[in-house]
Amino acid sequence: MYKQAELLTPDVQGALSLELFGDMLANGYTTVCEFQYAHGAVERTNAEIPALMSSALIESGKAAGIRTLILPVLYQQAGFAMRPSERHQRPFVLTTPVYLGLIDHLHEMYDDSDTVSIGYAPHSLRAVGYDALMEMLDHRATEHPGAAVHIHVSEQVREVNECALATGRKPIEWLMQHANIDSSWCLIHATHATDPELADIRGVGATVGLCPTTEADLGDGYFPFAAHVAANGSFSIGSDSNVCVSPCEELRLLDYQSRLAQRKRNALQFDSRSGTGTQLYQLALEGGRKASCLPVGRIETGSFADIVSLSSTHSLSHDRSPDEIMNAYVYSGGKDMIEHVLVGGQTPNAQPL
Repeated sequence: MYKQAELLTPDVQGALSLELFGDMLANGYTTVCEFQYAHGAVERTNAEIPALMSSALIESGKAAGIRTLILPVLYQQAGFAMRPSERHQRPFVLTTPVYLGLIDHLHEMYDDSDTVSIGYAPHSLRAVGYDALMEMLDHRATEHPGAAVHIHVSEQVREVNECALATGRKPIEWLMQHANIDSSWCLIHATHATDPELADIRGVGATVGLCPTTEADLGDGYFPFAAHVAANGSFSIGSDSNVCVSPCEELRLLDYQSRLAQRKRNALQFDSRSGTGTQLYQLALEGGRKASCLPVGRIETGSFADIVSLSSTHSLSHDRSPDEIMNAYVYSGGKDMIEHVLVGGQTPNAQPL
């Protein structure tokens, strides 16, 4: 991964992201929250290349036709206690002034766009020190209040333990005490969150960003999803490492993880008004709306006309109700069941395959 990151240029990043965004559209994603690590293997005080790297992603999103929330990542150290970044992390590292300048530049360039928005992404507490995080949050409060904030938390046991040793608090505990988290925050992974921490997340209205296929691929563990949802917790889904870019596969794995953890076939205990797959999908739409801070995920006045329709002639749809078709999509189907994708009421340039 580090070797590949060092090879990324704006042109390469643009070409790769165009292919990825087309694949996401084909699988039924209409919005991408792009957690942008790679700023270019350049001198970290140079603002020109990072701006070109971000623009390459944004322009690829526009070319593909996907709605894009760009989240440039602030990444400055290799671990807690201000452990210096290593050479192979160079493409990720920016000084705080360059990072905030990048945010301002992107707003100047794209605030008039109908499909582009800009948020903040402090990578994690291990990668961003206290002073840099506070400076970033002060900038947000002054210049762009309410902008989306995404941050990795409690992804691995080692990270949780190191945070506790360095700060006296686990990551989510520390954030709750210092960062004034609200409903515009998305806490990515939160795999090893405790019950009190999850209660705090729900209390401030924040969203947990779950990436089940990546979390499984890396063997990090699984989030206590059933309990969180039963307590009306908000969640969104994403890909993270792009091992998989299928929303139905992410939702399917979420349910199956809960069943395995509880050794129970109906682990999520939704009401009987519609199938589990339908309700999972609807909850993920609401969580995506919160995580992106965008009016998406609903068909109603004031929301973007970002719509995915499923085929009524597919073999899994034959002689079935809309609810049964949605459940078949989540548990048995995939992009082959997708008939149309609309973003802003328009068919994207990257047609579903």
